[in-house]
Amino acid sequence: EAYREHVYLHPVAEARFEAQDQPLFRNVRREAAPLSLRGAPALRARLQATAPAPTYTENGIKAVTEQLLERAHTTLNTAQHTLHDLGDVNRAISDAYYAAYYAATAALNEAGREAKSHRGTHDLFFKTYVRDGGPLGREISGVLSELYEKRVDADYEPIPGFSAGDADALLARAETFVEAVEDVLKAQ
Repeated sequence: EAYREHVYLHPVAEARFEAQDQPLFRNVRREAAPLSLRGAPALRARLQATAPAPTYTENGIKAVTEQLLERAHTTLNTAQHTLHDLGDVNRAISDAYYAAYYAATAALNEAGREAKSHRGTHDLFFKTYVRDGGPLGREISGVLSELYEKRVDADYEPIPGFSAGDADALLARAETFVEAVEDVLKAQ
């Protein structure tokens, strides 16, 4: 009884399910366990076989990658507004991290990889884009981890103690990270 699983239903028309290239649908097609054991192997094989090929934008990157990059920019803009117009330092720091996280997720999506957690995203991003002579340097990769640590403090410490100057510096680091990821994706 200590371990319970929660099942959430997400009804979707079959045609939409097979056509969507969003992470939820890809994960279900690739990993989901059917609710009925009868015919499970055949159903799993069918789900994996009917996964649509990714669609590409005029920029030559996957559509989902472009959407994630747009989300990174929107989140950066929100962080700037939150800091400069609303004065919420902690929320701005949290948003700075999420902007970088969305950019890292976009890069992984473009490489056909995805992680299941924030730490997994950091590790996979490092392995894919930094280690073994990847296109990004260790300093850029370190930005993601640094922003994550600051976000955890900003979100969960009772009195985080960040200043507006701290938030501005972290926003600049997040923007540098997002731009570096975009440059790599455009160069591929």
